Amino acid sequence: GIQKARFAKVVGATFSIEDHPQRVVEIAQTSGLTSYLQDRPYNREVTDPKVIRVNSVTEYLDAIDRGN
Repeated sequence: GIQKARFAKVVGATFSIEDHPQRVVEIAQTSGLTSYLQDRPYNREVTDPKVIRVNSVTEYLDAIDRGN
């Protein structure tokens, strides 16, 4: 998570998508990125307010197209 957050900053990313529960929280907390979590049964415990849950990559892409 921390390595991904650093990489995202280096390349100038403003959004991220992840399915791993710990990584998405680390990215959201350390990078300042808008962090999306692809919903899966194994990550349902994530409730961090900085993480936006989506059902698919298509939903993620629609959200970033809308600027959410």
